[in-house]
Amino acid sequence: MIKAYIYPNPAAIRNSIDLAGSPYVSHLRTALRQYAGINDLSKPTKYGILDIFRYLFRLDMIVFNWIEDLPDKKGGYLQCLLLVFLLNFMKIRRKKIIWVMHNKLSHQKRNLFLKKYTFSLMLKKSDLIITHAREGVSYAGSLFRGAANKIRFVHHPMMRQPVQSGLKYKFDIIIWGKIVPYKGVDKFLRFLKEQSLLEKYRICIAGEIYPPQYKTEIVQYANQNIIIEDKFLPEDELNCRIGESKIILFTYINDSVLSSGALMDSLIYNRYVIGPAVGAFKDLAEEKVINTYTDYIELIQLIDALLVKEFDYENRKVFINNNTWESFAGKIKEWLQV
Repeated sequence: MIKAYIYPNPAAIRNSIDLAGSPYVSHLRTALRQYAGINDLSKPTKYGILDIFRYLFRLDMIVFNWIEDLPDKKGGYLQCLLLVFLLNFMKIRRKKIIWVMHNKLSHQKRNLFLKKYTFSLMLKKSDLIITHAREGVSYAGSLFRGAANKIRFVHHPMMRQPVQSGLKYKFDIIIWGKIVPYKGVDKFLRFLKEQSLLEKYRICIAGEIYPPQYKTEIVQYANQNIIIEDKFLPEDELNCRIGESKIILFTYINDSVLSSGALMDSLIYNRYVIGPAVGAFKDLAEEKVINTYTDYIELIQLIDALLVKEFDYENRKVFINNNTWESFAGKIKEWLQV
């Protein structure tokens, strides 16, 4: 059995926007275990890239996630130097380098030059690039012509089965997940205020607001119809809030976004999902799984139309059954011929 290392492998940090806390890595590890021996993610490390060197001579492949954020890590400049050595070492030994390109670039704009260099390096050195948005294929190809032959699109896999809710609607709209600037919640609320629509919709905003100073941008819009819960909601509470809402809304504005784990997690609910017409949102809209908008005017028209319609769950169920973590792992095996 081949030996693989899945990066990153740190502890999840609740009060950080560090995406290492995403369950994606854990699901990927579980899915790939039938084909590969995986480093033990139950033993998180604080050493980042350096931790890989413990296994270096035993590895057949490395799977990188969110590597474009490396310059922001502790000792980021040194870790970037280690990454250059690591990639070249893997190429010399003819080992596989896999990169899951979750975004066009880091959501955070500090250390931007080094992040762009890291991104470019991964485009050139990776043996297989995986993207969860068709837009990622054209984007990678526009930056490096050689990427076209090694990049593959597959929908972000899904773990959970559909959740049916019989709860009565308490909210027209729910915006859930970590509330951070690139998700554009403040800009959507500002638009509602400018259009005198702040009291038109019953809105629930459920999730930790980060960074703390961003909270002032959000809470100023709270009123009797706009409820803001600045906290992490455990699964049972989240199921309840979404069950009480007719529309799940994503207001992402950052052009770095390709795919979204929160989007995929939202598909298990028998509720309408609306997001911007970019990346994976656009892909799912083309398959009639969700709805998308191009500007706020169109968004308001869409919300008004969906609020008076009943949701049809059939397309959603077919999509969930066709895009599991097991099928994703099988595609990786096929692409790498392992």
